[in-house]
Amino acid sequence: MSEGEEKVDTAESEPLLRIERIGNHVTEILKKDSISCLAVHCKFLAIGTCSGKIHIVDHQGNCVQERLSQVMLHSTNVNDMSIESRGEYIASCSSSKVIIFGLYSNDCNNVFDFDRSVHCVAIDPLFCKPGGGRRLVTGDERVVLHEKTFLARYKSTLLHEGYGQIRAIKWRGNLIAFSSDTGIRIFDMDERNVICFMARDSGPSADVYKSCLCWKSDTEFIIGCGRSIKIGQVTKRNLRAVDSDKLPSKQVIIPSMCTIDPLICGVAPLENNTVILGLYEKQSDSNPSEKSLIPHMLIIESMQEDFEEISNDLLSLRTSKDQKNENFTLEYLASDGIYFIVCPKDLIMATPKEDDERISWLIDRKYFDEALDLVKRTRSCRNHTTLSVGKAFLNYLFEQNDIECFERAGKLCETILGNDKIAWKEQVKEFQMRGQLKYLAPFIPTGSPVSLDKETYESILIHFLDTDVDVYLDLIKTWPSSLYNVPDMTNALLQAYGKDPANKKLSEALALLYIHEGEPEKAVVILLDIRAGEKVFELIRNCKLNRFLLEKLETLMSINPFETSKLLLEQRDTIPIDFVVDKLRDRHDLLWAYLDKVVEQDGDRCAIHHDLLVSLYAQFTPERLLKFLQTSNHYSLEKALKICEKFHLIPETVYLLARMGNSKEALKCIIDRMSNINYAIDFCKEHSDAELWEDLINYSLRKPQFISALLLNVGTNIPDPISFVRRIPEGLEIDGLKGALLKILRDYRLMSSAKKERRDALVNNCFKLLEKLNKDQKRGALINETTVCDECSKRIFARGKLSSHLISPADCQIRKTLKKLRNTLSLSLSLSLSLSLSLFHFLTFTISPGLQQTPEIAIFNCKHIFHKECLAGLESELCCSVCPPGPKILNKS
Repeated sequence: MSEGEEKVDTAESEPLLRIERIGNHVTEILKKDSISCLAVHCKFLAIGTCSGKIHIVDHQGNCVQERLSQVMLHSTNVNDMSIESRGEYIASCSSSKVIIFGLYSNDCNNVFDFDRSVHCVAIDPLFCKPGGGRRLVTGDERVVLHEKTFLARYKSTLLHEGYGQIRAIKWRGNLIAFSSDTGIRIFDMDERNVICFMARDSGPSADVYKSCLCWKSDTEFIIGCGRSIKIGQVTKRNLRAVDSDKLPSKQVIIPSMCTIDPLICGVAPLENNTVILGLYEKQSDSNPSEKSLIPHMLIIESMQEDFEEISNDLLSLRTSKDQKNENFTLEYLASDGIYFIVCPKDLIMATPKEDDERISWLIDRKYFDEALDLVKRTRSCRNHTTLSVGKAFLNYLFEQNDIECFERAGKLCETILGNDKIAWKEQVKEFQMRGQLKYLAPFIPTGSPVSLDKETYESILIHFLDTDVDVYLDLIKTWPSSLYNVPDMTNALLQAYGKDPANKKLSEALALLYIHEGEPEKAVVILLDIRAGEKVFELIRNCKLNRFLLEKLETLMSINPFETSKLLLEQRDTIPIDFVVDKLRDRHDLLWAYLDKVVEQDGDRCAIHHDLLVSLYAQFTPERLLKFLQTSNHYSLEKALKICEKFHLIPETVYLLARMGNSKEALKCIIDRMSNINYAIDFCKEHSDAELWEDLINYSLRKPQFISALLLNVGTNIPDPISFVRRIPEGLEIDGLKGALLKILRDYRLMSSAKKERRDALVNNCFKLLEKLNKDQKRGALINETTVCDECSKRIFARGKLSSHLISPADCQIRKTLKKLRNTLSLSLSLSLSLSLSLFHFLTFTISPGLQQTPEIAIFNCKHIFHKECLAGLESELCCSVCPPGPKILNKS
């Protein structure tokens, strides 16, 4: 077993309950008698004894009233008691008698005599409610309901009768749970039937270990039987199931069940957990056949089929060697969280521990993490605070004298000390005294909401200036300069710097202090000396120290060429590009970075240097040259080609040859120098030149691997792929030939299909446009008395010219003839209307010479209408003066 595992196994679980023995009057009772049963109420305790007496005491064991301190109701052992919810009446049972006894009134007192021993009793929680029937349930071999009827007589009703004794009864609301030797049943008082039966698990017999019951709420209950714990819920049954199977309207489900080690003597709820009174069996050292019972108080969290033990406390009870399981009982007040453990000669009360007690227990056992977490969560502590628990934790960590403990102590201070200035100063001194201040320094507060005095911060800085320069520099970088006196710190640093001028950490710290003092030029000189680039560029930019760009240009470029180039471009109005190029002409390794930055921003600004930039790209970043060649038009193609050939840059050479119009040479370069058929295919596709394809085929015929790639990738780019296939030498082995040929056929089929679809779409569009044109030209133009000329804005016809004459029968005949003529010749509708309108007026004028002659008009395809006289000067070719030139005259009359 490892050391870590041993710690886990031996870790002591925290007791959540405070256990104390109840004394006072109870002590006097136990001197003369023994406890047989206990009933609890929020106001008092009812103690039943083996002599038949009942004692009423408060929760501390004091007599409530002298009259009730000792009530002799039975002559034999009191088996069980039950108290109604208001605490006014108690029901108790003995060997052959059940008594209802009122603490404040005798109105409902009653005595029931039986011819058999009554083992348990349960009084209706609403016993005192008017009209409730004053109900009572007793258990022997049967479960019997007693309720008051007319004339104050009690009526007995058998609720259940089965095999074995009834061991316990618990009544909650309208549900009664009772256990027998065979199992546990839930009885519904509304429907007067059993809604659930749960058989006892295999294990100890019911005579030795009875089943324990308790209600967690009106619909939830806990069952303890042997070593098994079950949590049940009463729910509504599906209505459809009720109708079909005639089952009770309620059902019981078991969401959680588990098995524990000790034998169960009592169960009770504690919020979402379960309290268990359990007995562990221990063999006697002197006689292994003898076993003693060791009582424990357990708190567990139940899961579906398992549990988690939260606490396990050993109980120190006054017991005898022949003590049996049935002599131990657990009663509880769920609302107050109080639990009572009973044995014949002892009565113990367990209550939830106060947070102060829990924290003290955790601190005593060095569980500081749990104690700190608890004190943060609770608000009811009177004796402990986060600071007090935290200081105890820090002292414990200091005592360990370990690096990890000091690191953790420093991190904890931020949480523990909060905004307490005095506590922070104390811990600074404590860490400094132990020589471990570096673990606290990152967490020291430096601003809102808490800030220490300047002397404290300065003492910390001086400490690290003498002991740890790295931490000193970090603090100078991170702490605001307002926390300490900058001139004093500068003087102190200068003294240390004089002793070690080569220390770059001290130099950087001194530069930062100069910045805080408002002397950035001194800071720049120091930073350039130690080549601390990032801060230099920030200072030059923010403080406008452009003279350093002129004086220290080469130094700045060597530190960070890209950042320097960015600064130069920001100041291009005062620092011309030509000046920078001239300054760096001998440092090509720096010049290319600058010109590259210029091109990235605006390539036209340095157009005269593009030839130089081609050479620089070829030397230092050839991977960026091709993109530059493709985007620039300010370099000499011949010079660029020579440079690319000099540095063996084949893709760039190919591009330049193609751009110069020498595509065949470019293709030859690809084949001979690159041997990249895919690149060659892409090149031919890009230029779409049949001669290039022919050259590529000629080159490929000598190389089988080229033929295979060509067949697979050319698709329909080759003008005549069949002739290409025929030109392949016979007997030449080509990998993937079949697949390549099939691909060519598929590509051609796809191309043919696409061509047909395009042709069909074109024809369809032409027909649609022709139909639209025909329809538009057939559309007539309405002319009436309100129609105006689009040129002069006057009416086309004077008022009354179209309506002041009569149409003769001959005119009607002429109209009919014109209509037939139009249908026969299939003339356009607009032309027919215009023609009929002109003839109509002509005939009208002939038949009715008294009418004024109609003026000639012009109607265009755009439906604009004019007087012909308004279009004077356009006799040869009339055009609409409103629309742009183009539309011809539709008709004139």
